Order: sequence, then C-alpha cells, then structure tokens
Amino acid sequence: MRRSIRVGRAVAVLAMPILLVAACAGPAGESLRGGATPVPTSAPSSTDSSTPTPTRTPLETERALLEVLRDPTFTARVTIRGTETIPSGVWTVDAAGSPLPMASMPPTVLAYEGEAYIAGDDHLVRLQVTDAPNLVIWEHRRDGTTWRRTWLHPWQEMPAGVAMDGPRLFDLLAEVVDLEPGGSAPDTDGLVHFVVPAVRLDLVRLWLQEAALKEPDAGTIEILAETDGTPVKVLVHLASDDLDYSEAVPSGVVIPPREYDFEYELSAVGERIELPVLDPPTEAYTSADVGLTVDVPLGWRELEAGPWEGGGGSADIGGPGPTDGEYVQVRLLGSPSSSGSVTSDDLDGFARWALDDLVEGAGMELMTVETMRVAGQPAYLLTLLADTDDPPASLHQEAIFTDGTTFFVIAYRSPAEPELQARFEFDQLLGGVGIGG
Repeated sequence: MRRSIRVGRAVAVLAMPILLVAACAGPAGESLRGGATPVPTSAPSSTDSSTPTPTRTPLETERALLEVLRDPTFTARVTIRGTETIPSGVWTVDAAGSPLPMASMPPTVLAYEGEAYIAGDDHLVRLQVTDAPNLVIWEHRRDGTTWRRTWLHPWQEMPAGVAMDGPRLFDLLAEVVDLEPGGSAPDTDGLVHFVVPAVRLDLVRLWLQEAALKEPDAGTIEILAETDGTPVKVLVHLASDDLDYSEAVPSGVVIPPREYDFEYELSAVGERIELPVLDPPTEAYTSADVGLTVDVPLGWRELEAGPWEGGGGSADIGGPGPTDGEYVQVRLLGSPSSSGSVTSDDLDGFARWALDDLVEGAGMELMTVETMRVAGQPAYLLTLLADTDDPPASLHQEAIFTDGTTFFVIAYRSPAEPELQARFEFDQLLGGVGIGG
C-alpha cells in the first residue's frame, strides 16, 4: 500500500485530501550576523575629503549595549546551541568497602540546538536534544501568559507567579546594570567582549526547567557586541546540582554538578518581529468522510475530494491559490482498520510504515519524531524536509493517531523557512482537531 505524497508547486490531482492556503506571513529568513567589518586604519590620501568614522571607546560601547538590553521593546531572532555534560554515575568500592566514584569513566554529553523569537515581553522558543527526537521543549509567552510543552507532555498554560516565577534569559539581561571588559576591544572580528558581574543563573533561564529546584547555581554570562552596542552573541556557562541523586547512589558518593554551556547567536536585533499566529481567524471544518473536524482559516472553500490509494475517507478544502510557489498544504485522511480495532502496536507499525514511505518512497529527510496527543489520543508527530532537490525546500509534518478503530493522518506542508513558525502553526492547528464528523 503506497501513499501519493509528493506535492509539486503547481496544483495537481492528489491521492490524499488537501488544504491549500497562501503561506502565512512571517519574518524573512536572514543570515546570522558574524560581526561588524573593522574600520580601516590606513590614513586617507591627501585627495580624500571624507571624514573618518570615529571609533567608539569600550565605555561608549558598554553604554550603548546597556541601552539596547534595557529597551522594553527589545527584539531579536536567536539561534541556540548548547551542551549538557553529565558526570559519570558509575562507582566501585575501595579496600575498606567504601563507595568510590570511577573518575576514569567519561561523562555523557548531550548536544542541544534550537531557535527563538524575542519580541519585548513575548517570546517563542523551541529547544531540542540533537540526537533524541522526543526531547523537545517548547515555550510560548504572549501578553503575560506562558504556555509550555516539555518533552512528551502536551501544551499547558503555566500559572503566573508559580511555575514560571523568575525571568528568562533576555529578561535577565534587561536587568543588567553593569558590565566588565572581557577581553581585547575590539577583537579580530570587530566585536567587543563584556562579562556580566554578579549574575544569578539557574536552569529556568536556559529554558531547560519550569522552576528552579535548588539554588543557587553557579554561572557566568559573556556578551559579544558590535562597537555600536548591538549584541551579537551571549555565552552562558552554568554548573547545576538541581538533579538530586541521593536516593540512587550509595551514601558518601558525591557526583559533581552537571555543566551547561550555551551560545545564543542574535540576528535582526531591533527589527520588527511578530510571533507566529494562525491568522486570519479560524472556523471549524468537518469532513464526514474522514471523520475529523479541524480549525482552518476563514475563507477556505471545500473542493472535490480525491481518492486515497490506501482506501478510506478523504476530504479536500482550499484557500487562495499560490502566487509565488510557496504555500501551505494540509491533507486529511482516515482509513478504518481491517480488523475493526487498532492497538498501540498497530499504531506503532502504521507510523513506521508511514515514515518509511516518506523517507524511502518520497526521498524526504527525517528531522524529528515526537510523541504528543491529538484530540485527546496518543499521536506521533513526524517532521521531515522535502523538495530538497527542487528548491525552495519544504517542511513536511505529519500527525498520526487513532480513535481505536481508524488510522488518521493530518499532513502539513509549508515553506521550510522560518522553520520555527511552521512547527508552531501546525501545533496550533492540531489543538483544534476533533474526532467524529
């Protein structure tokens, strides 16, 4: 059984149900800033009447940087890279029978990558352990309300002043009152280095936890800025013993704190950034053939449904046609189980088949496999990169779930950039799914 999944940039007859809508507007992709070009130091010729650009002193750069960080409308796009170094938890005993950690055992190192939008008091963050598709953290804050989806948990609204008590990293930077020189100014890349003195850090500020379990943690923050005060990188080192091993290790064994090293690379500082939302407002669309209800943007219209090669129901609904080849496509499909019931093992097998079909059959590149809940049911969320041989590349996301008798698939195809926006919009769409059309 094969699915027809490849989508061209022209509208074609598909073997799966479709939703078409013009691509949601979002911030254009931009290259990360690698530092300002140093001002030439050679003296102007006698015929050159231009006025040399004055070089700012480190103190002037510090004042300008503090002004940027304290701006309540601070905006930036952020690329996040980091590592978590976990000391070995293996031990032996000495001649007296006392526990002795085996220092020769290498630590475990987890690599993180992610991205964020920072817009004043609002932010949207996605952070993932690179080699563990299920280890994904989402955080979205808008108008003073924060939502989180951590690891395999569903989205949840965090009570103000309880679980989310304490500022996030960029709120913390806004409270910086002083900076100390952190190296030669400027360096060979034209960047000035500063260290934030007497800073208090914990894992909440790295978006790795919802609340600090122990305090204080030891940490440092270094900021690299252009000579005009524009921040380019924030480097954070943190040692934390938040995780308590006392019940898992013998008495007398002390495991060193975990070490965290994160780099936040900033771009589009000070430019207008709007967090992704599903806009225009949505309305419910129900497909009796598929047995699903989804929230879709106003103005979409129902189209003639095409057959699904795998059997089962299908439904087509579309919005404005594409004008530049980049558009969002959503497909709904459902197939009743031949046995009349679907077990968790059946769902696992169907998800594996779907993944193989996308990778081996359609030549897509797997990015992540996550678990979540859709319409209250356990679901797999597959994210793949498509159309890499026919740019621009597309981001292909599929949610696979069941009501116990039918396999359901909701597929979402969108421009690959900005990836964070596409992932968040699909999450929002999945939040409005209902079973039983």
